[in-house]
Amino acid sequence: MIRKGVEIAGYITLAPKQDGTETSGLLLTLEQLPAEKIFTAVNTTIMLLVIWAYGFAWLVAYMVPDLSLLYYIWAYKWDYDTTDLSFKALNAEFISDMFNTVGMVVWYGSIMIKLRIKTNTISVMAQANNKNELKVLIQAMLLCLMIILTEIFLFLFPLLFVNKWTNLVAGLTWLICAGNNSIIYISLNRVKFNYCYT
Repeated sequence: MIRKGVEIAGYITLAPKQDGTETSGLLLTLEQLPAEKIFTAVNTTIMLLVIWAYGFAWLVAYMVPDLSLLYYIWAYKWDYDTTDLSFKALNAEFISDMFNTVGMVVWYGSIMIKLRIKTNTISVMAQANNKNELKVLIQAMLLCLMIILTEIFLFLFPLLFVNKWTNLVAGLTWLICAGNNSIIYISLNRVKFNYCYT
């Protein structure tokens, strides 16, 4: 039996009567979802502009002559040049990547916890979407794992192992990570082909 005032999945609530007595029936009210408050059209546009500005800033930075990213064929290694500006770019990229990695772990971990809590609550609407949300979360976590592995191979392994084969693995991981969105999407989503026979 559900008590009055119990919140169901964060967006369906049971309301008591106006005179304070218990309701004999259920009055369901839909509240605005938290995601709908955050991802409004204006906020989404602002977030996309910030992301594009960040990428454009790195594009402009890589066009500066003193900032060079070089490939050393004898060591199978991508690395920044030895100039001061290249060293500053390496540090900026490292800090940015670590911030993104920690952010991804916190965000996806929070989503996983939220889904666990959500499955333990009584919810009519959440149960229908739970399977799809979990599938999307697994795909996002795989992408996050690939990015973390790439950062480990690019930043940590060169400090521990001075070996051209380790550099080759780091480069391959970087290339796989750059192109794995479509691979993960195609491999983890069922696609139905509708053929039209005439």
